[in-house]
Amino acid sequence: MGKGFNERYLFETMDVYMFYFFLGLLQGILEWLPVSSSGNITLLLVGSSSITFTEAVRVSFFLHAGTMGSVLFKFRSDFVNLIQDTLSPPYPPFLRFYGIATLISALVGVPLYGFLQIEISEIAGALLIAGFLLVTGVVIRVYHPGLKAREDVTGLDALIVGIFQGLAVIPGLSRSGMTIAALLSRGVKQKEALHISFLLSVPPVCGLMILGFSGFQWIYLISLLVSFIFSLCAMEVLITLSQSLDFSYFCFFMAFITCIIVMFQVW
Repeated sequence: MGKGFNERYLFETMDVYMFYFFLGLLQGILEWLPVSSSGNITLLLVGSSSITFTEAVRVSFFLHAGTMGSVLFKFRSDFVNLIQDTLSPPYPPFLRFYGIATLISALVGVPLYGFLQIEISEIAGALLIAGFLLVTGVVIRVYHPGLKAREDVTGLDALIVGIFQGLAVIPGLSRSGMTIAALLSRGVKQKEALHISFLLSVPPVCGLMILGFSGFQWIYLISLLVSFIFSLCAMEVLITLSQSLDFSYFCFFMAFITCIIVMFQVW
């Protein structure tokens, strides 16, 4: 009897480890695609456990710490330069862009985050996610290729990008997808848009970590480590493919899959 209990406990423990490994894998890869990592992880958490939609949102936000760490590691020289520029006025155009976009993101995102504390049903949340995935795909489809480098971005660019990034606090609306779409619509080159989107991810993740998460569990460290590793790999692939990759179709596909899941839930 004791042996059977131990075997069952072992298999259950392995299943939990694999589940959080998979969460980290999804976070590391989906964070940099124009499909919401928070939205998809929230759906997975709600469908696979007994936690509420709002609590699943909080956990999905926390898992961004792994991808934030990968950005800080990969682009450490960029962040060192930003800090040095902050301490040595006059400020270059990109530093002003970065500061304005981050401030606007906070002004838009914090009130929206407060709204997200309202409990919504699993099906309503899934439909919300599907709708925002479609919006993300449409926005990316209508961009016009440009020639701007990051040294050429303006205050108006920062305002628009900040609004888009602030809206992405809503689960289902991809932060990377919306910031990339905003930058592309302002004439920024696709490779530069990816680079800027990576750099812009750090402040909002720090804000979400401060505002939103409670109830840390050590098993989350598995997801953080896995998301860190796979995020580095995903960034390398995206940077290599950034000249020809069309991001929008993946959004449409994920929205379709989400709607199929909802249909099965209702049926």
